[in-house]
Amino acid sequence: GQPLHDIREAAEKIAVGDFSARVGPVPGDEHRQLAAALDKIAERIQDDISRLERVETMRKDFVANVSHELRTPLAAVKAFAETLVSAEPQDAGTRAEFCREIEGNADRMTRLVDDLLTLSALESGARPPAKEPMSLMRAAAEVVAALKPLAQRKRIALRLDPFPDMPEVLVDRGQLKQVFTNLIDNAVKYTPEAGVVRVHAAVGKAEIRVTVEDSGC
Repeated sequence: GQPLHDIREAAEKIAVGDFSARVGPVPGDEHRQLAAALDKIAERIQDDISRLERVETMRKDFVANVSHELRTPLAAVKAFAETLVSAEPQDAGTRAEFCREIEGNADRMTRLVDDLLTLSALESGARPPAKEPMSLMRAAAEVVAALKPLAQRKRIALRLDPFPDMPEVLVDRGQLKQVFTNLIDNAVKYTPEAGVVRVHAAVGKAEIRVTVEDSGC
């Protein structure tokens, strides 16, 4: 009859990848239940595909952004190295400055590569978070200290406000510091010279919020 024809037609469309196909209302309780189950399956598959497409788009954007971000420090390292090799002998201060620039750009590329490796490990499930008690203030202070030279080169004031009294939290030390590094590094990168980057924290009823605030775009 017509109900079975409609159900079969929708099932055939779903089987060849048309997950937008729906049976719709049909007469008869058994047919109605079967049609509703088929529509629900198709809807769930369509939602899953949409979610996967969004994730894939985000992944492609992330890889494209990282590739773009790698170009700048690579070009800088190449330029400074070529200058050191081919230019007339320079004073010791200039050579030291060029070497510091090369080192800073190499560190930046290392962080980007580490981000990619961490993303790959997290997606594959090969690296579950290793939680341990730790002070958020100490984690933030270690990252701020590591990024101070980058801020100083742009004459940016990188400030870490004292965190309010708070208990230690259970976190993955490496992943937490990587989050702090990404946020503070971006803040410094997108803040004009002589700007300010401020790291501070607040304790709420059910959360601790750490904020990275900058005077850039």
